Amino acid sequence: MPVTTSITIFLSLLAAHFLGDWLCYSRESSGRKRNRALGSRLKAIGWHCLKHAGWSFVCLAWLGDWRLMLYSGLYIFIIHFCIDFTRIQIEEGLFDPAEFRVLKRREVFDYLIGRRGHPIDAFMGKYFRRWALLNIADQTAHVASLALFAVGHALVWGY
Repeated sequence: MPVTTSITIFLSLLAAHFLGDWLCYSRESSGRKRNRALGSRLKAIGWHCLKHAGWSFVCLAWLGDWRLMLYSGLYIFIIHFCIDFTRIQIEEGLFDPAEFRVLKRREVFDYLIGRRGHPIDAFMGKYFRRWALLNIADQTAHVASLALFAVGHALVWGY
């Protein structure tokens, strides 16, 4: 098994993850994933994960292996769903629901560089450590799952 194939798969999946979480991000979608009604929450998380599965399909298409594309899409959908559902459950225990906010990227960036005067200031002042730890853990879980798929694919299929 060439090492470059595992790395290529991993980097392609990382690109797909970036596209799904950054390019296709919307506060509305993020808010729907946190809906109190379980059915609505599951639907929103499922839709989000379907976009990620689609991006993995697209980002691996250039390798020309349909089996890889299909397996990665299914894997990404299931794992991403589990990670996101779990993250939202943890959020409910870490943050007061009355104070929780779905954050705008610009506000987070401004907060991180020391610019204040946004509505998120009170939330971040109180919850920044929890918020940062949760986001680091979440992204670590996502990236580790992508690496696991790339290595697992190499071990099972020999490349």
